[in-house]
Amino acid sequence: MARRNDLVRQRKLAGFSQERLAYAMEVDRSTIARWEAGEATPLATFRPQLAKLLNVTPAELERMLIEGAEPASSPPCVVISGSRAPGCDDQLLDATVAALARLVAFSGIAVNHGPVGIGIEVVTYVADQFRPAGFAMSTARFGRENVVHGADLMIVVGGASGTAAEVSIAQALGIPVLPYGPTGGTAARTLEALCAVNGTGTGLVAELTECVTPTQFTAITERAMNEIGTQL
Repeated sequence: MARRNDLVRQRKLAGFSQERLAYAMEVDRSTIARWEAGEATPLATFRPQLAKLLNVTPAELERMLIEGAEPASSPPCVVISGSRAPGCDDQLLDATVAALARLVAFSGIAVNHGPVGIGIEVVTYVADQFRPAGFAMSTARFGRENVVHGADLMIVVGGASGTAAEVSIAQALGIPVLPYGPTGGTAARTLEALCAVNGTGTGLVAELTECVTPTQFTAITERAMNEIGTQL
């Protein structure tokens, strides 16, 4: 199995996320992910439309599918940190767990989480609702440093003092932190701190500040993971 990095790069150049390309192709996003991961190859009936959407010729698309593959690297590792702390929006937390579970189920990322909290809720939702092939168990990490260690990205949803401690460790290690502020708790306070340091004019902090729905937040998360994935 070899990741088709040329195909990934061309999709991004054409301005598509995996989800948007899947919508245009009328397939599931997991299908696009499998094409790019080298786990499957587009059928001949899909290729003319795919080439048109990616702004390449059929011959260039064939080269990407055959010659553009590079050895697969390890998937990004994401910490999902947070909890249903007092003052957090439980209804929004429910919707966020479902949105993150879909992202985890179809992206193939590795997930770190503690023995309790939003992370284990997301993984449990994946197991119950999506039943991915080969998914047998999830192992929680004990100790906040162990939860954060080795991660490429941290997602923060809700949370109290324990989540704040994990955020501090991640920031000390230089791990990018994506807080979903509307869920409240540590996520809201972390976003406020990022705004104080970086401002809210442009870039990722601006996107997080303007982010309202779980769908918007998972889109930002997916883009961040894709950027990390191309660097691994």
